[in-house]
Amino acid sequence: MKKRINTLMYDTDTAKKLGDLWSDYAPNDFRWWHEALYKKRSGEYFLFGEGGPMSQYSKFAYQGGPEDVTGGEDITPLNFEEARKWYENANNDDEKFAPNEVYEREFEADNLTDDPVDTYSIRLHKSTKIKLQRMAQQQKTDQSKIIENLINNS
Repeated sequence: MKKRINTLMYDTDTAKKLGDLWSDYAPNDFRWWHEALYKKRSGEYFLFGEGGPMSQYSKFAYQGGPEDVTGGEDITPLNFEEARKWYENANNDDEKFAPNEVYEREFEADNLTDDPVDTYSIRLHKSTKIKLQRMAQQQKTDQSKIIENLINNS
């Protein structure tokens, strides 16, 4: 799924999946739902969720009355702390879908720098954005690291 939120693109096909959380309901149950935590190359976390017509991901049907709902899906951006809490819950639910190794790598204090990461949205001319994307591809890194290096080394 792809979704643009506040000018930022979130795409489950290009982001790295960190873990899954499944409801206790069978997939043919209207209450069934599934969530997956993703991390973009730029470091932002987001949650992809899907579910049946009686889940938190239900949507109003395009046709029919106001009570007609169908299953749906959505993407929700998460900050670091929200992602960590979601992962802890998923890990407590079933470690095989949210492995300890991923938690240790992503969220344990020993693996984090003292300088926390924050998410910002900036406006760039289209040509500048294209140059930044090319630089990131050539250097096999993400765009935020290029910007940080430029600022820190000036």
